[in-house]
Amino acid sequence: MSRDIKFRAWDDKEKIMISADDLAFEEYAPLVELFKCSTLKFMQYTGFNDDSDQEIYEGDILYFEEEGEFLGYVYWLDGSYWVSGVEEVLVDWNKACRVAGNIYEDVERYKQLD
Repeated sequence: MSRDIKFRAWDDKEKIMISADDLAFEEYAPLVELFKCSTLKFMQYTGFNDDSDQEIYEGDILYFEEEGEFLGYVYWLDGSYWVSGVEEVLVDWNKACRVAGNIYEDVERYKQLD
């Protein structure tokens, strides 16, 4: 079984999200140095998509449409992606929710969840 390995990054200096497609690792040799960059916050693709087929990344804020409420944000712990608020693994929720932002671009919503 294979899985896409993708990253996106929040540029803390420019205050912009750099998508997986726009993040050109070959421009930043060696790769280890890119990950050390203090202004870039990397988020890995979880391998899951939401109910509208949007990719879910670490740091995404999820909205549970059936209940009309925010679940929490996605984080990595002990070998799995988890959803804060419900404290359950993402695989149990990904098709029942939609991505409603992320912890860097939606700071106020993130503060309410944390």
